[in-house]
This record gives sequence, C-alpha cells and structure tokens, in this order.
Amino acid sequence: QFGRDGLEKIAANAVVTSSSGTTYKGTATGEYPVGLTIEYAAQEYVAGGQKEIRLVYPSEGSYLAPEGMFIVKGAKNADAAKTFYNILLSKETQEELLVKSFRRPTRTDIQVSKLTTLPDLKSIKIFPLDQEAASAEYEQLVSLWNLAVNKARCPPPKETPALSPGFVQSTLKESDLVADQPMLGTKPRVCSSTLA
Repeated sequence: QFGRDGLEKIAANAVVTSSSGTTYKGTATGEYPVGLTIEYAAQEYVAGGQKEIRLVYPSEGSYLAPEGMFIVKGAKNADAAKTFYNILLSKETQEELLVKSFRRPTRTDIQVSKLTTLPDLKSIKIFPLDQEAASAEYEQLVSLWNLAVNKARCPPPKETPALSPGFVQSTLKESDLVADQPMLGTKPRVCSSTLA
C-alpha cells in the first residue's frame, strides 16, 4: 500500500529487533515507544495489568495471518483426528483459547469484545490479502525491506571538504598513521547487503 518510499520511511525510523518477542518485551519495559508486533502476544501485557501500554490498530489497516489445521488424507487414525479437530473448533474451546491466550477464534459466532478487551474483528480495517500472491511476492518484499533497512543504516557518505596537499603533508607524519585506521577523522562505513 505504501510502496518502496513507505518501506524506506519505516526503515529509517525503526529499530529492527531479532524477534517479535524482543519487540513486545522492549515496548513493555519502555525501551521502545512503539512496537509493531503480534496482537495476541502484546495483549498478554495489557491483560496482565500493564496500564502503560495499549494496542493500537492502524487506521490505514492491518492484515490477518491465517493459521491452519489439517487432517492428513488417509491418516491411520483419521477418526481420532476428526474428533480432535472438532474439539479444537468447538465454541467452548475457541472461547477458552481466546480468553487464556488471546488467539482470535476461527468461529464467527464468538464476540471477542464480550470476552476480552480486544476489539471485534469487524471494527478493525483489514487489508484484503491474496495468500498465494503474497507467497509468490515474499522474496521480492524481503529484498525490498532489506534494501530499505540497509539504506537507513548506511546512508550515502557526506562529502568532506577537499584539503590541500600541503595541509596533509605539513600536519601528518608517517609515524602518525596506523594501519587499518581511517584518516582525517573519517569513520569506516560498515554496511551489510542483507539484514534479515
């Protein structure tokens, strides 16, 4: 929705953490003022009584990350698998999962806001997402994100004023130079090509 410019703006203002857990823990302890993370994990802190934080859903919209549950065709214990499948999808189990772990139900007959402080899904703007197209574009998106993060971490070097050869010759002696040290106060640029 925001294109490459949007990715670059986000990357320029983001701290990229090593995991989603680092994000919500860092936000909960005040290390980060805002964190983009998984709803259910962040809600644990809110429900646990941490009044300093709250969940905010972007007015531009959010997306859903579907999770799957399957029965293998020709499974040895297919009847037991079907029974377990039906138990997991029952209203009672889905409500329990919502209340205890803040996982949104698969069922549409459960009102999330009556059982938790999470809003009902119909009150959140959701981006339509074609899972097959998203899967096909995944590598390209990751590459664009890596480029945006790399650009944010390694901006083009600023030009330094030209120094006259006489200045360098009169102020530096060979004994002042140390191998592998940058000269004249410049800092080495250490940039990686991928950051994922």
